[in-house]
Amino acid sequence: MKNRNLGLLAGLAAAAVALAVWVSFAPGDNAGPGQTGEALFPGLADSLPAVESIALSGPQGQATLSLRFGQWVVEERFGYRADRGQIRSLLSGLVRARRLEPKTAEDARLESIGLGEDAVSLVLTGTEGRVVAALRIGRARVPAAGESRKTFVWAEGDQRSWLVSSLPALTTSPILWLDKEIISLSNVRMSGVTITRADGDVLSLSGQANNVAALVVAGQSADEALAGGPANQTLTALSSLQFDDVAPPSEIEGEAVASARYITFDGLVVEVRVRAAASGGNWATFRAEYDAEAALREENPSQMPDAPADGAAEAAALNAGWAGWIFQLSRTDAEALTRSRSDVVIVALKEDESN
Repeated sequence: MKNRNLGLLAGLAAAAVALAVWVSFAPGDNAGPGQTGEALFPGLADSLPAVESIALSGPQGQATLSLRFGQWVVEERFGYRADRGQIRSLLSGLVRARRLEPKTAEDARLESIGLGEDAVSLVLTGTEGRVVAALRIGRARVPAAGESRKTFVWAEGDQRSWLVSSLPALTTSPILWLDKEIISLSNVRMSGVTITRADGDVLSLSGQANNVAALVVAGQSADEALAGGPANQTLTALSSLQFDDVAPPSEIEGEAVASARYITFDGLVVEVRVRAAASGGNWATFRAEYDAEAALREENPSQMPDAPADGAAEAAALNAGWAGWIFQLSRTDAEALTRSRSDVVIVALKEDESN
């Protein structure tokens, strides 16, 4: 009898715990202003044109995105332009977000879904500092095939947390919100490059990108062979060049490493100046110009499908984006832009030297 009573008490205790958990996580009258299936922020789409600032903060740092003269910039990176695609994804995700399930309001349980000290705060601010939307963002559930991403959040004004749909993954790192593209030129446009290093070494490379047999180094002798991989990497370095970080030139002290002068078949000239920063890493400035005479050379391809309609306008647009900035390069890109002649030319051993 005693054992039966103990078993009954244990069962009642387990049921009580289960009930408490259910009450904590299940829908109820105190679920707050939102209801299951409703938009996380009703009417947000109509308010987006007034948004002027997006602030994200968390244990790993903070990022402040501001709208200046029609362009989004990252305040913590000297006001450099932000990645519009990421911002579009964030804002559209907030508009599409739907309340799926009301969750806990208990502090002890918020930690388990990432809404404790590790939560990310997101605040959208409009004109005159008016808060358009604010929420804390916790952990995300790994979506099943065909499902949207699901995230635990606590929106301002709510009385408990919610599981919502459609929010993209967010970061509080300012660098990861930057538009990191420096330049992206089609490989078929590339005609040649001349790299002049600070030690006086000069590499002059020309030919057709991705065609090692057509690459030529100025002054190449009969007993010299071309290291095709490094040579092609250098010629195509501007095909999809991105930076690791950005700053005004006055912020980066260092010594000159090399300058590279690229030219395309259609007359675009890009000058790159690379310096080794005293604080570490390689940084570079960029400048473009249009050389109309170069576009008319007889040895140019008869057809240049990727050539811009207005070469001078292209150069001006590139300069507008580069003016006043210096960009930190990855190690691989820095190597490609500063190679010496000996890096791409191999001296073939004569027969008597190989023995």
